[in-house]
Amino acid sequence: MANTPTVIAYAGDAIKVSITVLQTSGAVLDLTGITVIEYALATAPGAAPLVTKTLAGGGISVSAPTTGVFVVSLVEADTSTLVTGNSPVVFYQEALLVDTSGDPVTVYSGYILLYPTSLKA
Repeated sequence: MANTPTVIAYAGDAIKVSITVLQTSGAVLDLTGITVIEYALATAPGAAPLVTKTLAGGGISVSAPTTGVFVVSLVEADTSTLVTGNSPVVFYQEALLVDTSGDPVTVYSGYILLYPTSLKA
């Protein structure tokens, strides 16, 4: 099964992953009152995370909660050592939040393709 990347970047780049959270009806989920959002980057679904970000701990921001959008910020150190060799590598990424009822909900999953670079070593 092919894993189509939803994000394509170079290892060591500062990467912003913008995620819009939708309700099952397709309407945008208002993130007002949401205090827990977590993100993980791993080699595959179910694998141990290589990179994690949280709303409380940093790396995730919500600037306009009513738009349903949060942004995960990956910095150079997060991805600079993930690609060794000359071939691009696909990683799995996932995000969840705890809704206002206290229930954890996976709101995003996808793949990121990281290319090696000679300029950032």
